[in-house]
Amino acid sequence: MKKIALFLTVLLSSAAAQAADYFLPYTECDGSANVRSAPDTRSKIMTVLDYESKKHKILSKQGKWFHIQLDGHRTGYVHQSQGFIVHNYVVASPDGSANVRSIDYFKGPIGQAEIIKTLPNGTYVQIVPSLRKGDWLLYDNQGAYTEKNEYGHHVSIQGYIHKSQLRRVE
Repeated sequence: MKKIALFLTVLLSSAAAQAADYFLPYTECDGSANVRSAPDTRSKIMTVLDYESKKHKILSKQGKWFHIQLDGHRTGYVHQSQGFIVHNYVVASPDGSANVRSIDYFKGPIGQAEIIKTLPNGTYVQIVPSLRKGDWLLYDNQGAYTEKNEYGHHVSIQGYIHKSQLRRVE
């Protein structure tokens, strides 16, 4: 009995130590995701997330529905087809910065692709884990870390960063 209790304690503490997953709506199509009161398309729509929405912590998954944290104490459900999971990382490179490599039309290894942005250490980034390519993680600045150009317009940046240049954070 003591072994089972010890196993459960270790299991629960390791689960709590894992970094959180977050939900962002897809920007393709109409760029929105309905958040519902229950994991069912017939349930009430509580709010609609769009391409400017901040990321929302995923609390659990029920079938094809994510239970997400909205604001304060409110939670809701969003279908997995309306967005994707991101993880929070921080640039923590021995070189002092990380290069974001192009994903557009390059040939050969990702490490030889064009550098489209250099991010200094301490920069928080969002990584899309389902779209990694080996040791290269897909960076997407959609959401909380959206950058603006000199005219104040949002700039979309997507590219790959080597995992050795990043550290996962909550």
